[in-house]
Amino acid sequence: MEQAKLLGDATEGLTSKAVELVQALWTDAGIQQCLARSSEFHLEDSARYFLENLARISSGTYIPTDQDILLCRVMTTGVREVVLEEDNMRIKVVDVGGQRSERRKWLPSFEGATAVIFMAAISEYDQCLEEAESQNRLLEAITLFGQVVNSRWLLTSHFILFLNKVDLLAAKYQERGDESVRKYWPEYEGTSYQDVLNFFQAKFLEVNQSKQKTIYTHFTSAVDRSSISLVIDSVKVNVMNQVFINI
Repeated sequence: MEQAKLLGDATEGLTSKAVELVQALWTDAGIQQCLARSSEFHLEDSARYFLENLARISSGTYIPTDQDILLCRVMTTGVREVVLEEDNMRIKVVDVGGQRSERRKWLPSFEGATAVIFMAAISEYDQCLEEAESQNRLLEAITLFGQVVNSRWLLTSHFILFLNKVDLLAAKYQERGDESVRKYWPEYEGTSYQDVLNFFQAKFLEVNQSKQKTIYTHFTSAVDRSSISLVIDSVKVNVMNQVFINI
């Protein structure tokens, strides 16, 4: 681990020497073994991508690609509002932070919500919360979805459930198989990737206590730009449905 020590002693930022050291460290067998066990500690999903593209990113002429931007994660804090105008329809999107400490700020945003978009990363079935290491991330998401979908403030709101990061889930499944799922979810009895998708979808849907409430579910990829179009189209359809109901 000599490269790690040299890198730790570096004081000049991302120099060509630092890039060389990071690349050497990244290919180290011990680091690769740690990567294979990344579900046991907190590691950003995009870490592999950026480390494998370090030479390009560290170039003096570097210009971020769309993929680079999509894979940059910034923690959402507070409440953010964005207005989208599409096909003569004006949609106000309210984005709220998902961390436990942020949830007390949600309630004012619930009032008058036509539709709720709930996004959960199903690739995190084997990972724990950064703020609570004993709590499974996906179980936390399912529990939270149950609280939101059954909230008395959202009884008439449409729900759109995005089960996200299926690209990462597929990679995990290909590498680790069904036993990896059963290790964390013993009740899983499937034998295929589609079974995994169906299993986690059912886990979310079963917490809905209202048989009259329809939940529109979509499987999405973390880096698929078409997912944005899917979000907008789903919201448009649900907004129009709500308008017709109220006529």
